[in-house]
This record gives sequence, structure tokens and C-alpha cells, in this order.
Amino acid sequence: MNNQKGITLITLVITIVILLILTGVIMNNGMESINTSKKTAFIAELEMIQAKVNIIYEKRKESFENIDYYNSIGQDISNVEQEHLNKVLGETGKAGFKYFNSSDLKRLDLDNINQEVLINYDTREIVSLTGCEINGIKYYKLKDIPNYIGHNVNYINSNTQAPEFTVSKTKLGENEYRIKIENIVYNSNVTGGTVKYKLYSDTNWNLNGENTNFIVTKPGLYDICFTDSAGNSSIVQKWIHEENEIFREDFYEYNYNEQGTTINSCSNSILDITAITTNPMIYMYNITEFNPMEYRYIEMKYRTINNSNVKFYLIENPIDETYAITNELEKDGEWHNVLIDLWSNENVKNKEEITGWRFDFAEVQNGVSMQIDYIRVVK
Repeated sequence: MNNQKGITLITLVITIVILLILTGVIMNNGMESINTSKKTAFIAELEMIQAKVNIIYEKRKESFENIDYYNSIGQDISNVEQEHLNKVLGETGKAGFKYFNSSDLKRLDLDNINQEVLINYDTREIVSLTGCEINGIKYYKLKDIPNYIGHNVNYINSNTQAPEFTVSKTKLGENEYRIKIENIVYNSNVTGGTVKYKLYSDTNWNLNGENTNFIVTKPGLYDICFTDSAGNSSIVQKWIHEENEIFREDFYEYNYNEQGTTINSCSNSILDITAITTNPMIYMYNITEFNPMEYRYIEMKYRTINNSNVKFYLIENPIDETYAITNELEKDGEWHNVLIDLWSNENVKNKEEITGWRFDFAEVQNGVSMQIDYIRVVK
């Protein structure tokens, strides 16, 4: 009986010892896991800041405006308690450093950073004010962490080459296309970037962020810009038009030079013009690029009450009629479409590349007026 009690007591003691050992192992593993997570987050945040500072370092070289802008962000280092400042900097001098809290970092487009840092733009140095404890030692700089191999700390200025890319389009509906940036080649030591686009004739860009596709509803020549994360930009131009057309001007805006012509208005996709001399003309040069053997016609939708014909010179600065084509017009005040056959002039037909034209909308007629809805080049 007493022997059985002794065995039971021994068993209980052994069980308790085993449980204590297991608890210690679990707690130790749990603490190691927490410490590993903290270390990973600490390194990731400092790397994000380091990558941004590397970009700013290059941008500050571009202009005094950039220097003034980035110098306006951050606070004086005196906002940090002196003893702590000496601790985190160690042997590093204070000159050139500024103090950044989370609000300051957001102004650098660095969101969700959970620590305060010191930044020196001139040396690209980042020092954490929070630090991270690893094996009982607190570290404040990436380069001081044992066995750290970071590609952003030892920065090499190789981020100067612009990216390359192609552009594709998919028709979604009438005058509606999805544009997609594809086959991006990063020629710098970076990845990722932002997209913006605009009609060639516009001055304001449409910002598309990191999204590499967008939808347009106006046909025309588009400038599509991709800027990599180092600030290097490339622009690709893309014609957006129906499959059977290579160029289309809808006159949402007027962006040409003219002679002997009054531009009465250009709105709601209608160009309203009047001749004020006997030889009025509009210069529409460098607007497209096509071979007339493939794209044979210029189509124009118009209306007039006193204009008899139009003439297109399919060459810049014409001196004679070698590359001229004339077409008669209806002048009943109703909308009509005229189709100018480029093959009607053998010189034009055999011209391998046409990039624009001089548009004489009223030959030897002063005071005539007309309205134009669009001009396009089609097969």
C-alpha cells in the first residue's frame, strides 16, 4: 500500500517536471518566434525607407527645387533627446541628419512605418530611433545587424536607365478600348512603377497609379508614360482607332497652325472655320504615319453653304501640285462625308510614307465657311 503511494508520488513529480520542461520549450520557441517577427518587420521597414532615400538622393541632383522640397520634410534633430541621440548614432556624426516621425514619412509616400528614424540625404544613411534587439543586443542600423545582406544599404547608382515596354489595345465597344502596358523591361536595379497617359494634343496627364491597364473612349494618338520606382520614365505613343483606320481627328481641341483662316470655334467635336483670304489653309503635319498603299482614303465629315471644294497637299511645304488632290463638296448646309482617294494621284499613291498634309479648305474663295466633324485616314 505504502509502496503504491510512493510510486504514485514519483509519477506525479516526473509528470510535473516534464510539463515544466515542455512549457519552457514552448515559451522559448514562442519568444524566438516573436523576436524573429520583430526582426523581420524591423528590417523590412528600414529597407523600404532605404529604397526611398536612394531615389531621393538621385532626385535631389536634378534641381534646386527638388532639394528645397525634400529639405522641407522632416524635423530638426534637436527634437530627439540628446542621450538617446548619442546612443543610436554611436560614432556617426550628427551633421546632415533630420528626424522623421510617421507623419513625416507619409510625406515621402512611406505609409504604415511603425518607427521613428533619422535620415541623412547626403550620405543615404538611415538610423532607427526604435531599434531592434537581437540576441540581447540592440541594433539601430541595418549595416550593423550580424549576417545582414541587404541590397539597398550598400547603394550603387545604377538606377539611371529608363524602362522599356510595349502597349496593346483591346476593343470593348464602340470607341471604347482597354489599353495595357506589357513586356516591361527594367533597365535599372528596380522593379515596379506608375502609369500616366494623355491624348497627344492634351497638356494634362491622367494618373493611373501602379495599374498597368486603363480604358479610353476617345480615338486619337496617345502618350503613355511608365515611370519606374527609381524615377526613370519612358513614353510610348499609340494610335487608338478603329481597325480600318490609322488616324482620326475629332477636333475635341484645336492644335494646328493655320493661315488666312479664322477659327470661329472648336467645341463638341466640331471645328468651325472661315476663310479670310483667297488661299486659306490649315497645317496638319507630323500627325500620323502610314503607307497609302494600305490606307487609301482620307474621309471628312463636313457641312457648308458656300464652299465648292477642298484640296489636300500630302507633303510638307508643297511648292507645286505634285502631291495635291482636290475634291468637290456639297454646299447645301447638310452634313456629308467626302472620301478623298489617295490613289487618284500616282505620286501620292507611290509615296511610301505620309505623315500629314496641308489642308486647303477653300481654294481661291474668300469669306467661305465650313464646319468639320472629323477627318480620318482609312483603308
